[in-house]
Amino acid sequence: GDFEDLSVGRTFQFTNQGEDFGVETYLPGRRVIWERLTGPMAGICQYGVWYEYEDNICFVYGISMRSHCWFTFETETGFTVLSADTRDVQEAATYDGVPPCAAPHLGS
Repeated sequence: GDFEDLSVGRTFQFTNQGEDFGVETYLPGRRVIWERLTGPMAGICQYGVWYEYEDNICFVYGISMRSHCWFTFETETGFTVLSADTRDVQEAATYDGVPPCAAPHLGS
């Protein structure tokens, strides 16, 4: 689908109201590596998968079965996501490298 074409093989940095929030790498097979840059989960790689559900892109990480679903809108620099739950908006822009937590394993 469109999101797969936009994302696979790329890494994006997410910002929320101008604050760096996290970095995510999109791998083949709809797999992702997410690292939050702030808060108690900062610096920890979270491995997950994404799937399409209705008009959303949904993510599930680790052993948590809770889905996080987002509406996505392509932009000139990447895409914008709108949380289906909280209505939070995050901007995703191309990031050079991989999440810092994964760099020792994937190279950057």
